[in-house]
Amino acid sequence: MIKSFFDGILYKRDSEQLNEQIEYLFKGEFGPGNLPSKRGENRVYGVIVPYSQYTYSGSAMAWAYKILAESYFPETYVILVPDTKGTYVNYVTVFDDFQMPFGTCKVDLEFARNLVDLGLVSFTSDLQEFALETQLPMLMYSAKDRINDLKILPIIVPNLNNYEKLIEEILNLKKDIVVIIASEMSPYGLNYMYLPFMENIEENISKQDMILIKNMINFETENYLKFVQKNRIPIIGKNCVVVGLELIKNLGCIYGELMCYYRSSQLNNDDNNSVGFGVVVY
Repeated sequence: MIKSFFDGILYKRDSEQLNEQIEYLFKGEFGPGNLPSKRGENRVYGVIVPYSQYTYSGSAMAWAYKILAESYFPETYVILVPDTKGTYVNYVTVFDDFQMPFGTCKVDLEFARNLVDLGLVSFTSDLQEFALETQLPMLMYSAKDRINDLKILPIIVPNLNNYEKLIEEILNLKKDIVVIIASEMSPYGLNYMYLPFMENIEENISKQDMILIKNMINFETENYLKFVQKNRIPIIGKNCVVVGLELIKNLGCIYGELMCYYRSSQLNNDDNNSVGFGVVVY
């Protein structure tokens, strides 16, 4: 069992307080405005969702998880997350379940073992990745009507080595999946060592994000990656975006929709250091 590490830091530790925190984010100014309604059978193939402290990214996350709560429930949620600490050289998953404030979040063990057996993905028994952990309370909240059936397959995506083969292996093993892509938009400021603009900062950085989002919506992964690299944008989740969008496209999805976009500066009034949070649903 992998115990939660970032509870009390990035989100509330107490389950009742966490539930209140999440519901506040759903209802808040930058959130969707209300709690999820009854689950339907409309098909969602995946979402791009941020992963920071709930105080900042939680309202955006609520948009994504409201959609998931109201949509078709798959056998497994495949969660693609960046290697924020630069620890891994290969794709990595886990076999152990996660012990979270809301209870146990189960890993699809058969799926994980079969994927590791194919050789492209490694496994670890010691995973502390906040980009993954912040997804789990939101996912468990959104799946509370099916909590006993909830299974995840987390994959750390440190690079794009043989990513086409990774997608092929995932789809050969299971197609009844929803893909959760953990990534954020452009950061700005000395804290991120990224200052491409010195004037009209918020306007220019938001325009840059809109170019990224257009590429995401249209599955233009090559253009997305070229734009990130050309402008040297330090987006840690960029590899997750490429793998995730190609995976979603291979599931048969043909378009995405932007549900939410704002910057952390709109919450804390710090224009000198900010991060963009966006949610795209497919």
